[in-house]
Amino acid sequence: MKKSILFALVLGMTSFGFGCGDDDGMTTPDTGPGDEDTGPGDEDTGPGDEDAGPDEDAGPMGFDFRDDAPSAYTRRDRMGMPAIATAVISTDQKAPYNMDDPADDAMTVTTPWGELPKWAGEIATNLGGLHAALRDDFATAGIPTCEDATAMTPDMPAVPPGTPPANAIPCAVQTVGDGGPTVLSLVAPDHLSVDTSVAPGERGFPNGRAPADPVVDITLAVVLLDLTMVGADTFVTFDGPSDVDGLNPTANDVPFDTTFPYFAAPHTP
Repeated sequence: MKKSILFALVLGMTSFGFGCGDDDGMTTPDTGPGDEDTGPGDEDTGPGDEDAGPDEDAGPMGFDFRDDAPSAYTRRDRMGMPAIATAVISTDQKAPYNMDDPADDAMTVTTPWGELPKWAGEIATNLGGLHAALRDDFATAGIPTCEDATAMTPDMPAVPPGTPPANAIPCAVQTVGDGGPTVLSLVAPDHLSVDTSVAPGERGFPNGRAPADPVVDITLAVVLLDLTMVGADTFVTFDGPSDVDGLNPTANDVPFDTTFPYFAAPHTP
C-alpha cells in the first residue's frame, strides 16, 4: 500500500502537468559590462594553482557574495512553502507566479469559490485534481482526507475520466496543530517565516525549516488529510507493510553539519 500511494502521488502530479520550475536559484543576473570577472588569480588552474590563499573579495567564512543592485537581476523562480510553486501551480502559470511578489499573493480576487487570495483558486483546482486521482488509494488505506467529494470543483475535468473532481477548499481552511495557522494562511502569501519567540529547540516546520525537517511529508498531509482525525505527521510515521516507517527516508544519508552552511559535503552515495 505504501508503494501504491507513493506511485499514485507521483503519477498524480505528472498527470496534471505539475512540474518543477527552474532549479538554478532565485534570480539570474543580467550579463552586462563588468560581469566578467577575469582578474588575476581567478583562473582555477588545478593542482599547483599559485592562488592558494583566500580570495581577497571573499566575505566572512570565505563566501563571495555578489552585491549587485536588485535591478540587475531577473527573477526566474521563487520558493516559500515547499511544493507550492513546484507542485500545485500549473505549468502555464509558473512564469507569472514566479514574477509575482509574495505581497501580490495576498490580493483578493473573485474565484468560483468566492473572494480568495490571488493564487488560491489555482492551487485549489490542482489540489482538487490530485485528491480525485488519489481518492481510491486513500480509501483503500483507510486514511481520511480533507476533500469535499460531494461538492464538485467548478470547471474541473474528471480525473481520471468518470471520476468526479474534488473540492479542496475544506483543506485550505483547516488548521495545522491545535489553534495553529490555517493551511491557506501558510501559502498566501507564499513565504516561510520564523517566530523567534518560540524556543529554538521547539521550532520546526512550518515555523522555519531545518535541514532534517520532513517538509514534503508534512506538506502532503496538511493539503490532503483531514487534520481533525489524523496528525500532520501521518506520513512521517506511516506504518506500511514493510520494516521501514514513513513514506520517505527518515534521515539524511550522511549527518548534517552543525555549522553554516549545515549541509553535508558533496559525496558519492
